Amino acid sequence: MKIIVCVKEVPDTAIALKIKGDSPEIETENIPWVINPYDEYAMEEALRLKEKFGGDITVITFGQKRAENILRNCIALGADRVLRINDESIKNRDGLVTSKILAKVIKDIGYDIILCGKESVDYGYAQTGQMIAEFLQISCVLAIKKLDVSPLNKEAICHREIEGGLEVVKCNLPAVFTAQKGLNTPRYASLSGIMKAKKTKIETLEPDAWGFKPKIPVDIMDFTIEEKRKDWINNKNMKAFNLVNPDWAISEIDVIIGTPVDYKKALKNVKYIVIQGVSVPTVSIDDLIKMKENTGRAQDEADIGYLRRVKNEKD
Repeated sequence: MKIIVCVKEVPDTAIALKIKGDSPEIETENIPWVINPYDEYAMEEALRLKEKFGGDITVITFGQKRAENILRNCIALGADRVLRINDESIKNRDGLVTSKILAKVIKDIGYDIILCGKESVDYGYAQTGQMIAEFLQISCVLAIKKLDVSPLNKEAICHREIEGGLEVVKCNLPAVFTAQKGLNTPRYASLSGIMKAKKTKIETLEPDAWGFKPKIPVDIMDFTIEEKRKDWINNKNMKAFNLVNPDWAISEIDVIIGTPVDYKKALKNVKYIVIQGVSVPTVSIDDLIKMKENTGRAQDEADIGYLRRVKNEKD
């Protein structure tokens, strides 16, 4: 089985990014770069398929010299071959150009399964996987949380989480699959793998050598820093409260997400609740329970159980 994994380097999400002067670019000097988190799930799934069915894994990235670091990490994990497509001659490329070049390289290598992250955490376009599939004229299933492959029948069954439920999709191979959190738990590289990766030579491909002169249809015109939160968020008198589910928060004054709380105290004096960023008037515990019923989410079921216990104590 020939497995292709497409990965991308992205700025470490733990740092605060800055805009480079007046240009529509982020400051890229002296910041840490890591493999795109969603691509880690794609890489792990490739390793599991190889362990189960045999075959080889080729990892491809499109980037500058520094992107070789994430390729070495993939070698340490168990990739058989890694390729870097040099993008220094293609400035401000968009998803279409990236996908077109990746598809050309993948076609020349050969493939049974192509795995990508569902999106990158820098630009978040979520386009590359499906466009690669379109250029190769093969099936594509997005944002999968489970993958069952039958090489003998040349088909795959995937599970996708959708609003209020689970979708099961069957498709023929070869195909492209994009991975999201929950598909698996990425492993750590072994010491022997790390030592091997240090000695491995990275293959580099030059799009210029193919006479490729892309036209960039999408041009980023401007970047702006996100506006500061409203003043009430910084109110020193605010007491913010969370339910079990971090999407829900309750406060005596207003609402903010992410603060540890005493749930019982929070529910005794509810004045506002926020739902997807919108404050609405006071609601009762019964109202909260109704809002969380029949969503199909395990976290909401946990919240309902807790709310009912608090309601019984108050009654």
